[in-house]
Amino acid sequence: MDFFARAQECYERWDPATPPGLRLQEEWEIATDTGELAEWDDLRSYRWTQEITYSTQEYIDVLLTYSGHRALEASAREGLLGCIRGLIDTRHDGRVTKCYLHELITARRPPEVGAD
Repeated sequence: MDFFARAQECYERWDPATPPGLRLQEEWEIATDTGELAEWDDLRSYRWTQEITYSTQEYIDVLLTYSGHRALEASAREGLLGCIRGLIDTRHDGRVTKCYLHELITARRPPEVGAD
């Protein structure tokens, strides 16, 4: 079982808003949402991934920038972070690599109807 699947167990235990069984998706499984731009011209999507390796404390610091983590009741937040900290330290030698998916969507605004 990889880090993020095990970390999800921490979330299910400590964060009541966590949907059960939620797991990471592969890049190709994540759809591009161009709904609001669907009628624009020359619509393009560019995707790339970036892997960043964090020490245990660096990863905890990243998690503390997420509003959902900050909004947790203090005891739940400490339980969650302690669970994740223990996971990184005991099963991943104090380091974890997170893959970020970046996406840039470009489009040209269509000409306005009736504009000269």
